[in-house]
Amino acid sequence: MAARHIWAAGAMLMAAVAWAVALVIDHAPWSESAAGVLAAGLLVVIAVAVVAIMIDSSRLGYWLGVSGVGLMLALAGMRELDTIWVIAIALTAVAGVLMADRRLGGWIRTEGPVAPVPSRATGLGLLLLLAPILTAFFLINESGGGPIVWLTLASWGILVAFVRRLPGAVAAVRLGAPALMGASAFLDLPGTTIWGSLMLAASVLAWSKEVRLAVRPLVERGSRVSIPPELLSDDLRRAAGIDRDRE
Repeated sequence: MAARHIWAAGAMLMAAVAWAVALVIDHAPWSESAAGVLAAGLLVVIAVAVVAIMIDSSRLGYWLGVSGVGLMLALAGMRELDTIWVIAIALTAVAGVLMADRRLGGWIRTEGPVAPVPSRATGLGLLLLLAPILTAFFLINESGGGPIVWLTLASWGILVAFVRRLPGAVAAVRLGAPALMGASAFLDLPGTTIWGSLMLAASVLAWSKEVRLAVRPLVERGSRVSIPPELLSDDLRRAAGIDRDRE
């Protein structure tokens, strides 16, 4: 099916919206704040996956979409059966069937990029994106509602700075990840353990050379080399005014 990536992307988006609505209507068994993080996180993950699949035929985008479908199935196992549950699980099933073959293709590019992002930089980005979602999922009947929301905003804020390569992005990930690891003390168990472990891994990756080069790549100054006119194309010689053979 030539347009299967379009159908898969649409099914994933509709399923994510359905589960987000379900969490807003009835957040049990999670607290209201944890359910809000789950809903927002699911929408963000699926949106990123859809963009990566549709534009770049990204393998990472595909597996991120598969992870989003897996999260939807996990949500289904934790919630009571009702009308919105039936609608959401039906859309999730459709998305799962369409995602069964990873050769989805893409809208702009049909094959993945030749030079992928360094694995450690990718891993750091995924940890900052998924850590709040994974932590919120295990915060069942959380007593304190605020910390997970603020930690989520901090983690995603650092992620945006890192992905956009904003000024100070390297310092943000290298100092922010350890600070967020220490902030795990504000969460209830098992959230403390999960958040602290993921932020510890992010801190280790943040201090790797690949992460620094992903934000500040090495740029070498080139040198001027004389090229004989006969090696240039006809268009370049005409543009430079040295195409005397045609005068």
